[in-house]
Amino acid sequence: MDYRVGRINRVFFVRFDDGEDLRTCVEELAHREKIEQGLVLVTGAMKKAELVVGPKETAIPPEPVWSGFEDSREILGVGTLVQDPEGMSLHLHLAAGRGDEPVKVGCLRGENQVYLVAEVVILEINGLEAARIPDEASGLTLLSFR
Repeated sequence: MDYRVGRINRVFFVRFDDGEDLRTCVEELAHREKIEQGLVLVTGAMKKAELVVGPKETAIPPEPVWSGFEDSREILGVGTLVQDPEGMSLHLHLAAGRGDEPVKVGCLRGENQVYLVAEVVILEINGLEAARIPDEASGLTLLSFR
């Protein structure tokens, strides 16, 4: 385990509208507002999303299992926002449900589109100096502290 203690700084309340790419828009906002790291909370609905819903087997490196939907679902999500080698990176896990169908839960990694509205709260956290660093063993970029 490795950790740091930070402080909540600015708080952003954001509305994303029908058709917007949630992941891209959150990352662009963080870049524009110079948010170094933060906690992201999401509520709303999405038309479609591509999710990683787990590893095929419990092995390192993991082989992702992809799932998704294109039938508009209610969503709840929580994630972290930090820099990675390519810029600002949102690691967001969503639960997406529709009617009595089974709920899909996974990491939002692929294409996505907001349906009607998604409300996002970003809690900017200062004092952590966090980043995502490539990890050769897992093949992922993992949260690290400078």
